[in-house]
Amino acid sequence: MLNPRINRSPIGARSRALVLCGALLVALPIAGLAVFAQARASFSGSVLDPASRAMPDARIVFTNAQTQAKHEVLSDGSGRFALTDLPLGRYSVEVRRPGFMTVKLEVVLAEEGGEGRFQLKLGSIRESLVVSVAPEPASGAAAPAVPASAVRANPGAPAEQPCVDSGTTGGHIIPPKKLVDVKPDYPEHLKADRVAGTVTLEGVVGRDGKVHSMRVIETPHADLGKAVVDAVGRWAFTATRLNCEPVEVAMTVIVRFEYR
Repeated sequence: MLNPRINRSPIGARSRALVLCGALLVALPIAGLAVFAQARASFSGSVLDPASRAMPDARIVFTNAQTQAKHEVLSDGSGRFALTDLPLGRYSVEVRRPGFMTVKLEVVLAEEGGEGRFQLKLGSIRESLVVSVAPEPASGAAAPAVPASAVRANPGAPAEQPCVDSGTTGGHIIPPKKLVDVKPDYPEHLKADRVAGTVTLEGVVGRDGKVHSMRVIETPHADLGKAVVDAVGRWAFTATRLNCEPVEVAMTVIVRFEYR
């Protein structure tokens, strides 16, 4: 403070201008970042069922890839939805409704927003059961491939009720009910080697409730796979209905063979 060589005269106009320009150069990038962080957009669209009918009450979930914040909305009576005030960026999107397969995709949301049209596919049936294998009997008597006692009707299955189609919206499912059940039988000739494991089978329940187009995806032994195919081929269901119309539905059957 006592140094007489320091110039304490007021800042000139040119110096003030230079200081102001420097301050603006620092402030403008910060302001730009703030504007970008506050930028918002919207995404709207519609959800349809496999028959291309509008599907209400579908849940649409947008998850921000950076913040993991979730934004959810339900489709309305006309299948339409809108999400507003979404930060710009990348999102993982899920569109789901019970009885249908979930649609998953990624969306990059820019300032102009976005729009989508999602058509859901029918879900699938999944059956799991365990077949307990007893040791080979001393008599060595062979059992039939599918004993008659293994075939049984399901008395608890209700009779099909009349279906009235409103004709205005879609997504109305009447799931199938099993009418006839057959439990796979373990082939006697495999007991000596104690072959066990899991058989996975895929098939289709037709409009008539019968199972067709079966194929074994996984099996520890070809004969175990054949036993499952023989049994499942005798199953029977009520028809699966979408908006009162019979439809085919995919089915996965998992059978685990194990020794007691």
